[in-house]
Amino acid sequence: MPKILQIVREPNKILRDSAEEVKVADIKKKSTQELIDNMIETMWQADGVGIAAPQVGGGRRLVIITNKKEAIALINPKITYRSIRRETSEEGCLSVPGYYGPVRRNYSLRVKAQDITGCNAKPLL
Repeated sequence: MPKILQIVREPNKILRDSAEEVKVADIKKKSTQELIDNMIETMWQADGVGIAAPQVGGGRRLVIITNKKEAIALINPKITYRSIRRETSEEGCLSVPGYYGPVRRNYSLRVKAQDITGCNAKPLL
């Protein structure tokens, strides 16, 4: 059964450090799969829409994103395209609770990543 992890709060060095790539051989390991399950449970519990491994003390390149219906793990994500068009919206962060502010982001982007099986993740719409 997944467990709730403690979310690292600002200021904490791990939130700013470069995360380590997850080796393909490690993706199917029980410890990685449990981390993914625990991150998803932690994100849902905190009413988040995304969480990265460094936010729960795991300095690996692993993020969980959601569309509020389904959680998706992206392992070793790399942005391969950023639209020129940008938009600003109000956002918060689980590592900075209670603070919301305007964030300017690309309107669309493409990400290359591996999924929980170690295969290339399907494109997201």
